[in-house]
Amino acid sequence: LHPISVTENDGTVFVVNDAGDGNVAGFRNVRGDLRPIAGSVRGLSMAGGAGPGQVGLSDGRYAYVTNTGSSSVSSYRVASNGQIELVSAVAGQTGAGTTPADVAVSTDGRHLVVRNGKTFTISSFSVDDDGSLSAESVFTGLPATAVGIAAN
Repeated sequence: LHPISVTENDGTVFVVNDAGDGNVAGFRNVRGDLRPIAGSVRGLSMAGGAGPGQVGLSDGRYAYVTNTGSSSVSSYRVASNGQIELVSAVAGQTGAGTTPADVAVSTDGRHLVVRNGKTFTISSFSVDDDGSLSAESVFTGLPATAVGIAAN
């Protein structure tokens, strides 16, 4: 395993690993002790040679992984028991050559933002009730030194 991103929502933790073909693995956080969730390890979509970037969790029902190599975002459905399944290998596009790196979901679970490392932009998406993404806006002008992203 080679973990590169971690996100938590209400005791459910997802980790993106980029070793080998890569995967997303789920855990329960029980007073600081991470316990694997049976059936929660899923291979990454690797759409178009996608290299995984970061994982973001919406209101606990959907997880999103940025794909740096294909300038896209993949979506996963999260069951109440923590098991996950790929919904869409390409749920959203950030634009050719943007290299999406970081992802964050708003606290209400209705918006997703992605920091694009190569173009110094932010792509925003609305999150529909079924977890699908609809492109909203692209914001430009980030400094070249910008890293990370947070949503409120």
